[in-house]
Amino acid sequence: DDVWGEIGRFPLLRYVITNDEDLGISKGRNLAIKEVKTKYFLLVDDDNVFNEYTDLKTMVEILDTTDAALV
Repeated sequence: DDVWGEIGRFPLLRYVITNDEDLGISKGRNLAIKEVKTKYFLLVDDDNVFNEYTDLKTMVEILDTTDAALV
C-alpha cells in the first residue's frame, strides 16, 4: 500500500503518527491521543468512509453549541 501517496490526497491533514512496530489498536490510539493539542480530534481507521455527505463542519458546530462529548 502506498500510504503516503494516499495521505497526499488530503491537503488539510496536518499530522500523521507512524510507528515501526505494530502496537495494536488500543496502544496506537493511546499514543495518538497523547499527542493531541487541539480542541477536537478525529481518529480515522481504514473502514471510515468520507464522502459528499460527510459534514465535519456541522459536527464541530454541534460540539460547540451543545453538551455533547461525542458526535
